Amino acid sequence: MKKMRKFVFPFIILFSFEARAYEPVHRVFVYPKIGFSSNLSSYTAFMIGPNITYRLSVLKGLSLSWDLLYLYSSVDKKYGEETNRKTYNFKMDTFAFKNGLFYEIPYELTEGLFPYGEGGIGFYDVIVEGNAPDYSARDAFITWGFYMGTGAMYRLGKGLISGGIRFGYAPLDGGSPVKVNMNGFQLFIGYVYEF
Repeated sequence: MKKMRKFVFPFIILFSFEARAYEPVHRVFVYPKIGFSSNLSSYTAFMIGPNITYRLSVLKGLSLSWDLLYLYSSVDKKYGEETNRKTYNFKMDTFAFKNGLFYEIPYELTEGLFPYGEGGIGFYDVIVEGNAPDYSARDAFITWGFYMGTGAMYRLGKGLISGGIRFGYAPLDGGSPVKVNMNGFQLFIGYVYEF
């Protein structure tokens, strides 16, 4: 993947398109998720995978949420002396499992517009491939992290337009040349269709 240019946005942009698949017991929702992300550090990623949401009965609006995602990303890093620095490209395959809480706040910002909050932990299996001085061509490690965010949903037709902002952090392996795969801010927008 070619080197990414810096974007005008000061945080990761994540476009997520979501479709409601089925509602087997009126509490469980399963839908696919696909998206892209980028930031100011020459980083880009493609994301795909399913999401499962289970509505809890203990508190109205509270749900358990699971994401099982695959991310393909490419990161450019510079190595060498200041007068002779070279750019090396690293390819990363990341398998992410996220487990958290999703809360639809029972308050209308305006007619049909509902805010929400979310947060949880994630586990990541990362495979890094590339060539640079003092770094092997292939490395693999497992790490964890957390995320939290807020946003709003607007009912439109049979579905919901949802959007918000997330912050995520993952303490990656110290030997990895890449430290942006799971870290940073995310701005996302999506559409959930209810069949």
